[in-house]
Amino acid sequence: MNESELAPILITATLKVGAVYRFVNIDENFKSDEPHYYVVLNDPSDTDQLILLACASSKVGEIQMFAVKRNLPGNTVVRVGPSEYSVFSRDTIFNCNNPWVYPRSFLEQLIIDKNMTDANLPTMPDEIVTKLQEGVISSPLVETIKKNLVRKQLILNQSKIDQ
Repeated sequence: MNESELAPILITATLKVGAVYRFVNIDENFKSDEPHYYVVLNDPSDTDQLILLACASSKVGEIQMFAVKRNLPGNTVVRVGPSEYSVFSRDTIFNCNNPWVYPRSFLEQLIIDKNMTDANLPTMPDEIVTKLQEGVISSPLVETIKKNLVRKQLILNQSKIDQ
């Protein structure tokens, strides 16, 4: 089986809220030789549905300063340490003011193009996913269409945590 046949199967098997992927050069506006972790924030149950991703960064100070300088709500940046998500070897931060949104087919193409470096990562804990979703919704910089992708999921996640 080649990559183009394997990609849809891999995405179908792994794509869910909280799934974590590791991509390199995901976007022409974000070129980096280093792979970055991305967390799925919405339920992409429909094959044509858009997938909202939060990107992890090790540049904790820079991201925090970005939010402070722009007077953004504090919950729009989410810091996660290795004790909260063991895959991370150091403190990592998510800038929820700039979530990435792509169709499912784009993620499949990343696999075909060998831009995915890992798809077998533990799911991000629900509590952290909820913080990321809340950060997206709280951000004045995020478009309504992106916020709407996570609103329903946030309610579902919160009810799971409360149980």
